[in-house]
Amino acid sequence: MITAHHSYFRIHVNSIWCVLLFSAPIALFSVISTSAAPLEYNPFASLRIEGQYGLLNGRSIFNRNTGRPVTQNEFDTDLGMDDSFVTWRMYASARPLEHHLLRVYGSLPQHSKGVRILDRELITGVNTYPVGTEVNSDLYVMSFGFGYDLDLLVGPRWYGGLNAEFLYMGASMDITSKSNTRRDDTISISEYVPCFGAHVENRSLLPFLNPNERFQLGGFARIIHSITPNYLNYIDVNAGLSVHMQFSPNFAVLAKAGVERESVYHDQNVTNGNLLEFTRDGIFLSLSGSF
Repeated sequence: MITAHHSYFRIHVNSIWCVLLFSAPIALFSVISTSAAPLEYNPFASLRIEGQYGLLNGRSIFNRNTGRPVTQNEFDTDLGMDDSFVTWRMYASARPLEHHLLRVYGSLPQHSKGVRILDRELITGVNTYPVGTEVNSDLYVMSFGFGYDLDLLVGPRWYGGLNAEFLYMGASMDITSKSNTRRDDTISISEYVPCFGAHVENRSLLPFLNPNERFQLGGFARIIHSITPNYLNYIDVNAGLSVHMQFSPNFAVLAKAGVERESVYHDQNVTNGNLLEFTRDGIFLSLSGSF
């Protein structure tokens, strides 16, 4: 059985290795890329909207510091929470210099609800929900942040480098029951988290479909990971394909499709004994205009 501690250790170690393995080649090749040609198309600003659909998985533990035995509450098997989700994000960016990109982004709030008649007893330290009790659960997640990309590698149709983020993560988890005579069980997250990561993106011409070089097919990948030893451990990894459409020298449209894994682990054992962990795995589509 994987405990909360083991799950955190696995996520933390694996995500650190991902950051190191992803960023080390970029840092190495940046030493030999000083003579690379500049970007072929270097827009000053862009706006992007993104939709994501995927699977939600997670667990919660309440009030471990009460001294009473408590249960680990699985989102799907214990709480009957819908394991699919849809969320929308918006991005804006500006590139004042060729190697530097400033970003701001945010997501619309996502609600996931569940209703289930328990087939095992749930204990939260304050409440006990016996077998046969109908419980309602609600997960709320939203985030926004600011980012900075340092493109150490730059070529006519490719770039890559390191990125830093200042992320705000807000989330709450509630379990309620009509038969509950005490207060409801709630976990709340409200954290500002600095993050570090790496990214790479490239485009290639399609001469057989594209004699005037308007359309370019490319790929991209990005990883970010929280770097502070606070309650929140966060990692986000995404990769996919893109199509770049150049309509004029000063305007282009970029469409992206890819896969993403976002993992959140929040341990409040020091303060109130609560723990919330969830992952969102899915596919996303985005459309952006740059000028």
